[in-house]
Amino acid sequence: MSLVPLYDGSAFYFCVDPFMALSDIPKALHKKFEIHEWRHASAILINDYASEWADVQDVLSRFRLKKTDVIAPGGRKSAISEWMDKELTAKGWVEKKFDPA
Repeated sequence: MSLVPLYDGSAFYFCVDPFMALSDIPKALHKKFEIHEWRHASAILINDYASEWADVQDVLSRFRLKKTDVIAPGGRKSAISEWMDKELTAKGWVEKKFDPA
């Protein structure tokens, strides 16, 4: 485990390296996407949801961003969203709704 110092303007704190899990993301995905870490989400996904992480890697590795999909006029869902939904549904994922309040 790697600890890094963080300074909040008044004091230093030490925390687990927030970028540690980014190195666990395949280089092919790093080359294809700009990846950012937020509150060690990748570590949680990689370590606690390995099956879901495998699905995400597979779908993202096959994703192709097409100009025609980006410039297409609006509507219900974009072709990109439709493709992602189809691919994840085929892996058994179901849409969930969350009330953050």
